Amino acid sequence: MDGLARALAEFGLVRGDAGLDAEQILDLLWLARDPPPPSAGRAAPGTSSPLRVVPAPPTVRQEATRPRPPEAAGPGSPATVVEPVFPGDTPSERIGDGAARPPEAGGSADADGPAGQDAAPGPGGSAGRPDPLVPVTGVGFRGVRPLRDALELTRALRPFRRAVRPGPLEPDEAATVEATAEAWVTAALSARAAPPRAGACAPKPLVVVTHRPPVRALDVALVVDTGSSMRIWDRAFTQLEHIFVQSGAFRSVARWGLVLRRDGSRLVDAGGAHHPPDRLKDPSGRRLVLLASDAVGDHWYVRDIWETIESWAAVMPTALLHVLPRRYWGETAVGEPCLRMRLGAPGTPVPNAHYTVERGWWVTGTAGLPLPVVGLNPAGLGGWAEALTSGAAWADGISTAVPGTGPAERPSEYNRRLDDRDGQLLAAFLRRASPRAVHLAQVLSCAPTLSPQLIEILQEHLAPETGLTERAEIFVSGLLEPAGRESYRFLPAAAERFREQVGHLEELKAFDVASDHLQRNFGLGGDLRALVPYPGGTSGIAPEAEPFAQLRRNMADRLAVLTGPEHTGPEHTGPAVFPAAGRPPGEGIVLPPARHPVGGPAHPVSREPAPFDRAVVPAARTASGPRALPPLPAPVAALAGHMAAVDGDDALTVLDIGVEGVTRYRVHRDAMGTPHPSRLATEPWTGLDAREAAAPRIERLTGGRGPLAAVRTAPEGMAEADRASALVREARPDAEIVTAPDADVAGWLRRVVEREPIRQPYSLVALAPHGGAGELRLTPVPLFAPGALRDDRVPVSVRCEPGTESGTAFAVGAHGPDGLFRVMSIRSARIRAGHHDLVALLRRPGLVGFGGLEGLSADRRDWARIVAAVPDRYDPRPRPLHLICLVEVSGTRERVADRLSRVDQLAMLLGWEAPEGLSVSLVVYGRHDYRDRLGRLDRLPTVLTWEDDAGTARAALGAAVERPPLPVTYPDAAMVEDALAVVDERLPRRPRGRTALVTVGDRPPHPARVTASEILPCPNRRDWQNTLRRLRARPGMTVAAICDDPALRPQGPWRDLGGGAPPVPLDVVDVQRLAIDLRLVPPMAGRLPFPLVI
Repeated sequence: MDGLARALAEFGLVRGDAGLDAEQILDLLWLARDPPPPSAGRAAPGTSSPLRVVPAPPTVRQEATRPRPPEAAGPGSPATVVEPVFPGDTPSERIGDGAARPPEAGGSADADGPAGQDAAPGPGGSAGRPDPLVPVTGVGFRGVRPLRDALELTRALRPFRRAVRPGPLEPDEAATVEATAEAWVTAALSARAAPPRAGACAPKPLVVVTHRPPVRALDVALVVDTGSSMRIWDRAFTQLEHIFVQSGAFRSVARWGLVLRRDGSRLVDAGGAHHPPDRLKDPSGRRLVLLASDAVGDHWYVRDIWETIESWAAVMPTALLHVLPRRYWGETAVGEPCLRMRLGAPGTPVPNAHYTVERGWWVTGTAGLPLPVVGLNPAGLGGWAEALTSGAAWADGISTAVPGTGPAERPSEYNRRLDDRDGQLLAAFLRRASPRAVHLAQVLSCAPTLSPQLIEILQEHLAPETGLTERAEIFVSGLLEPAGRESYRFLPAAAERFREQVGHLEELKAFDVASDHLQRNFGLGGDLRALVPYPGGTSGIAPEAEPFAQLRRNMADRLAVLTGPEHTGPEHTGPAVFPAAGRPPGEGIVLPPARHPVGGPAHPVSREPAPFDRAVVPAARTASGPRALPPLPAPVAALAGHMAAVDGDDALTVLDIGVEGVTRYRVHRDAMGTPHPSRLATEPWTGLDAREAAAPRIERLTGGRGPLAAVRTAPEGMAEADRASALVREARPDAEIVTAPDADVAGWLRRVVEREPIRQPYSLVALAPHGGAGELRLTPVPLFAPGALRDDRVPVSVRCEPGTESGTAFAVGAHGPDGLFRVMSIRSARIRAGHHDLVALLRRPGLVGFGGLEGLSADRRDWARIVAAVPDRYDPRPRPLHLICLVEVSGTRERVADRLSRVDQLAMLLGWEAPEGLSVSLVVYGRHDYRDRLGRLDRLPTVLTWEDDAGTARAALGAAVERPPLPVTYPDAAMVEDALAVVDERLPRRPRGRTALVTVGDRPPHPARVTASEILPCPNRRDWQNTLRRLRARPGMTVAAICDDPALRPQGPWRDLGGGAPPVPLDVVDVQRLAIDLRLVPPMAGRLPFPLVI
């Protein structure tokens, strides 16, 4: 304060010379918290430029570039990059301001500022020549949303809308007008009965009626762990904060950061100010605290943070939002959940101490408070919301006294003890990561340097089946290391391993999707900030230091990959990527490891169905005679001859002696005889200058004593190419060197592989009944016989039953020379149940497509996991299914539309998963009108459709949505009993199959006579309980109930309508779960992962 007083006195503010009052001084102090950046024409104190210097990440080209004479380091040296004054996500960004120029070489930075603290020479130090700094300016792009399931997350938070409390007193306008009018009428009648004295006016009283409208009862404090492993989640939590606001369930939403210092935990607000943890405490218990973390930092292994959480949970409802997948929780400080908890009775969430808790049998102590642990997904948030509002679900969690069963050793201490840290981290990731996470790592390895925005773009376009959980698996694995400010790169061992498993077309595709995204979203504005060249830009930058620029340059280095024209078919969703070399072919057993098109590693099979019998496999249905192919040019034909001679464990080495250096390709065959070419490395001419150094490198490139083919694509007279050709002839006199200037060796290999006939019969893996007890066995459906060529087509008919969560898998394999069957490719999709006539298309050896199916994509699940999903027994015979829906159509238009929408979703699901034998009946009803004792105003239930197909029923639902809703003539009940009577009259006495009755509405039925509930009896004296009892007694009948808000309605009638189960709230209906509970579709554990043989 003394310093502040001196500063004010210096400007004469204390004496009042400036005429500022207390409020203006407070405004100055508020603005001083976040001072604006220096103007474009004036540098910050102690600098010669408005730009500051920070260390640049090393580039992938530094080792391959020619040596340059050393020069003094400065802001323009390749060891540094100039950061613009406008950071990516701050509001101080300036676009198009040309007042300032990039700094000149040799400019200095303030040694005491951030540059002086952080600057460090990158690889190469200052030995390189300064690259020219390009003037740039910032442009906003529309980025990729990190949370793809934002709509589902918003719906999962709907239960919190029930948490309301009476608000402040407000005038009720309608009631005030009505009460005032009645008072005036009363006053007028009184004046008429007793006339007032002469000159007196009749009184006109104003009667004000007030009420307390319900308001939101909860505030939300989203507290985010600020550990280093949580930085990648910043944009995700920004979007999550918006989701909490858009849900409309909370009075206010605030985001805080949690840091751990030596003196304890501290909260950080949006302005960067630090506060004690008690700043969040709300004694009224109306603040919901959600702490988001991955629980892998060292600070999670000390007691301080748990004491902070326990202090919050004692007075407020508190939960831990775990960003990692559920199977990783046991390896963090949280450990496996050992408790489950919920609210004792429906109402507003209360502090954790008041939860109803069930402890695991292995839990002995009762110390601490229960703490729910929630996953960052709709299911996790939805279950937690239901547990805290209605008590209809349980939330898993731990105790604040015993934080789970996680490892006792801190991660940093464990990592320091590892001998081969990089190798062990890679092995641990491959051992426990999901197949989708491994696929995402392969995709991200295409870029040498990764920024959060580039990760999201590549994930959105090249790995759309992955999400936040797979990204979290990669970041928590330790395989990514910082490469600069908000940029990352894979550890060398991980990058080499993952790049071996992807084809070069994937690298080209990564560059294409990043470029296309920026081109399509240029200038639209958004949360993605990029730097674009601009002569009047306020900053200068070395382009090679940016992740997007590094991706482009890395792609330019590797354009010699297999990038020929792609063949796209009706269902082809991507380029045909050749597997990388060196992949294990897998040992053939009953069902051997799956070999995916991208060359994924083999996985053991845990289940052994009946072995394939080659004697009973019918011949493949291919053309009888071979097709004539056009002849190849002589050099390509020679290469085809070399490839045809490769067999067994041999591998063909192909050298491309080109302009940039010597590129090595390797071609090997798997156990089915399929050739797999891959590009290994390029030896630049800089390493082949001296003969003494070039000879051993050429000998290594020639591949030892294996078969070798060499193609010289460099122009005539190039000295480096002449010297390399001579060294190749000297090392391998038996090798033939073909001269073809400017030839595309990668394209030659592609053509040769695509023209090769297959050597083993290809079959589709399907299921067939075995025995008479509903048992299933894996059966091969023959597709192509040996000798089949590219573009051969074969018709195939299969029957698809409701598939698993990943859909129905179309796996293609071949019998090897040893008689064992090996899977080569797996493609899956969600397919409509029923009969399908398909066309199998041989795209090239090892890859088969299927025409007539939409949405087929590569399935990277473990083969053993797919096979293990086959149920022990299955009855594929279709049975008649009759869905009857009773829907209340009185109330607001939005609420009626929601009810009809749930029924439409259920009909659409059944039309997709059980189309054969399905019939749908729809009955809508309203409410009784007791104003007419003769019942002439009652609108009886209407049958929209009866025993029609799903398409007709959905059309009737669409027409019902357009009609106005029925009026609310009686507030406490609806004519459910009349709708049940209509169903009872129309159903045949002898059931023909399975029938499901679903009641959707807001009010319970009318009783048959006067009861203690004070609900008026049904005018028609219908007894809904007897009718429902008679319907439920029918063979094959199941019932369910969906209520608008069960917490506000009598539970007894709705439980009876739901067959004894609690009614499902309308806002959280899961139609898939509902159909399974009604036994209309098989459960997930009993679904077929493969098609059935017809």
